[in-house]
Amino acid sequence: MQVTRMLHPAPRTLPVKIVEALQAISLYEHYSKSAVLGMWLSLAPEGSNIQGIEAAAHAWFNQSPRTLGPAQAAFLVMMVRNPNRLNPLTHPRAALATRNQILREAQRRGIISKAALERALATALPQRLYPMPLLSPQVASTLPSGTRCTIDAPMDRAVADIAQHALQQMAPSESIAIVVVSLKTKGIRAIYSGDWGNVQRDGFVDMTRAIRSPGS
Repeated sequence: MQVTRMLHPAPRTLPVKIVEALQAISLYEHYSKSAVLGMWLSLAPEGSNIQGIEAAAHAWFNQSPRTLGPAQAAFLVMMVRNPNRLNPLTHPRAALATRNQILREAQRRGIISKAALERALATALPQRLYPMPLLSPQVASTLPSGTRCTIDAPMDRAVADIAQHALQQMAPSESIAIVVVSLKTKGIRAIYSGDWGNVQRDGFVDMTRAIRSPGS
């Protein structure tokens, strides 16, 4: 029900709830439980217009969700319950109490140890939102919301670092573009389209699509 409600937001009327129930049945008939869970994780509201666990981990902790500890994981679970009333920036006491309640329940069920619980309870709530990482912004800005791509984030960051280092040796008006393609899948694994935001280098132009002479 939650996934169908997130996919198709609508006023909470009885006809809408009936339609959502039918859609939920259809969803489980066509997708596995793990696939539905993946949809929920990518759609879950996490406060301050943040949607999905991946975005929330970066926004609240500046980390990948794969590197989160018990305190951070419990925080993200908490935010889904009520992202407005449990926002730590506006309701820190309610947020702390609810997060700690989730942690204690996790320890009671054997998900985390007592030592891990004590460390997590001593962990402070986030006090700010981090800016979202800019990966291939010229490309990302043209993609429809929810688009899945083949770009590998660590490789993309490494390519961006290489490009930025090269730009330091170039004239202020010159630019550079790099595309890394997998020979096996033909998918684009990393792409640097130009110095984003730099007016002198035409940073808002996707240099990978710019027409140039052969050999350039």
